[in-house]
Amino acid sequence: PAEAEELRLQLKELRQQIGARQRQLARLPQEEDGFIRCLGQTCFKGQDVSETLQLDVLDVQLAQCKERCRAAACGAFVVAGDTVRFYPQKVADCRANLVDDPMCTTYLNSSPEAAQLCSGLRRLALSRCQLLRSSSAAAA
Repeated sequence: PAEAEELRLQLKELRQQIGARQRQLARLPQEEDGFIRCLGQTCFKGQDVSETLQLDVLDVQLAQCKERCRAAACGAFVVAGDTVRFYPQKVADCRANLVDDPMCTTYLNSSPEAAQLCSGLRRLALSRCQLLRSSSAAAA
């Protein structure tokens, strides 16, 4: 009985964590060209952790920014007016440090490695849920 209750609590906590992650992911728009565009958001606001480049941002130059971000293995770049800031941190760190800023658009580099990592985390969470369910069912 005590073990079953502990497993129920673990399952409840895991469901809350999954729900919180899903709510975070739902806030982000769909992927485009290997990048997730986050309108009205910037990352690492007020921290000097980026490489700044002055550009006159047009669609053609946006593609160049994406290529530069990929080539340098940056986690993200942020467009604010005519300034583009590249962030060498991991995409997970950039995503974790997103904050609202109506004057900015952040482009998260959702590289295949990041997609693979997210997929691995999702599989791990699902396997833990199944383990907790089967343990709970066996205890009942």
